[in-house]
Amino acid sequence: MNVVVDFSKDNRKILKILKDGRTFYLSSSYFPVSEAEKVVKSLRFEKDTVLVVGLGNPYLIRELALANPDKRVLVVEFLESIHSCIFSEKEFKTLLMLPNISVELFDSFEKFKLFVGDLSDFDYYIHPSYRFLVPFLTEVETAIRSHLQSVAINKNTIKRFGRVWAKNFLSSLKFVAGVKGVLDLFGKFKDFNTVVIGAGPSLDRDIDLVRKLYNNSVIVASDTSFLPLLRSGIKPDIVVSVDPQSRNFLYLIYEKVYDNVIFVCDTLYLPLIYEFVPNSNIFLFDSPFKLWGEVKKVLGEKGELFVGGSVVCTAIDLAFRIGSGHILLFGNDLSFTDYKMYSGNNIFEMSLMLDGNFFEPYDPWTFIARYPLVKAFNNVGEEVFTDPRMLTFKRWIENYISATGAKVFNFTSKALPLVGQQRGDLSFFLDGSTSSRGDIERIKETLISISLRNDVEVDNVLSMIMEGVEKLREEIYGSLDFSKITEI
Repeated sequence: MNVVVDFSKDNRKILKILKDGRTFYLSSSYFPVSEAEKVVKSLRFEKDTVLVVGLGNPYLIRELALANPDKRVLVVEFLESIHSCIFSEKEFKTLLMLPNISVELFDSFEKFKLFVGDLSDFDYYIHPSYRFLVPFLTEVETAIRSHLQSVAINKNTIKRFGRVWAKNFLSSLKFVAGVKGVLDLFGKFKDFNTVVIGAGPSLDRDIDLVRKLYNNSVIVASDTSFLPLLRSGIKPDIVVSVDPQSRNFLYLIYEKVYDNVIFVCDTLYLPLIYEFVPNSNIFLFDSPFKLWGEVKKVLGEKGELFVGGSVVCTAIDLAFRIGSGHILLFGNDLSFTDYKMYSGNNIFEMSLMLDGNFFEPYDPWTFIARYPLVKAFNNVGEEVFTDPRMLTFKRWIENYISATGAKVFNFTSKALPLVGQQRGDLSFFLDGSTSSRGDIERIKETLISISLRNDVEVDNVLSMIMEGVEKLREEIYGSLDFSKITEI
């Protein structure tokens, strides 16, 4: 491909591309400024940032920035030849010299994906010609859409749970100030494989495999799989819970088996956990809620985990951060296997059945059909139904594998295959001749025995936090009386 500086009919510099016997221009070959103005007038951007894919039409970029002076115009370029040509010409450089324009050059898709993953919400525009110039542009657009979908999920999560988080915060601040954080867990299990368990329908048929892995693996369970595991005689090492609603807490109190089990949850989780679970067993992670960000300035970080998608996504992130060499997934169907939503012994499924007995015939299909259904093929070639939520979780896991290099095996017997998952035989992990269970238990005992803050330290922290919290009073006005904070 050759990039040449040419002139338009009105004598303005423009870029001409010669590729595969074809010639085309990246700006109008007649009147690039007026054409750029027309295009910009047809575009509507609502977000504070506009991501432009393609540096080749600096006239359009300038008009877009002038029409949206309060927005950040972030331009990304993948072709070094175009980038160098633009910045070697004074006329082109001058067009881009506006305070709200910034330019980034990427020499690989992987670097771009990491970059876009750190952005917040944005609108985007892709130069039409770049679909012919950049061979991986489809992947670029997929990464953008996937990221924006994840941002939307996070926003909806915060919108849905904001008031719940606020109430939980006021009722549990004294406990949160004294309890440990997941930072204490990071890197502590680097010599072991981790089994991450969701409550998908396949867990019923795979539970015996989990049992065989128990002696040589750290078992990290989603809250939804806690009860099915206990009723199958398997006590998880770590249980992860994200949803702050009271109904979700039923997963943790249905059977009171807490000895040597580490519970990982949000700093703004339901305060009942501090009444039922030994506080020394609880390790918190930082909430994404803005209120917690203010408190964290005084209290210090508990440790960051991904939140906003499924609890399994958070559990995978935790498994990677505690140092696991390999992450083995079970109960991670990402689809309605056998037309079911969950495995057996699941509280949500049982509650639906109870409601059905009283109010309407129980039929899980009624609840499954509430979502837009999508057909897909699982790892054994069966056509199954899934929905946009689970496909978003699937993409998150795939993006996580790509971004972190995590070695993830999905041994769920019937699951949607994950792009980037490791290929391997489960027998490799089933070494019955040795056992690491004793070492795992000793590490947990050491972690659980880490001292909590004493009451005097907690009271000092609470008084320091009060001033910062008052600044955010309007955010949760009406949730609870702020004067009650010091009376908890």
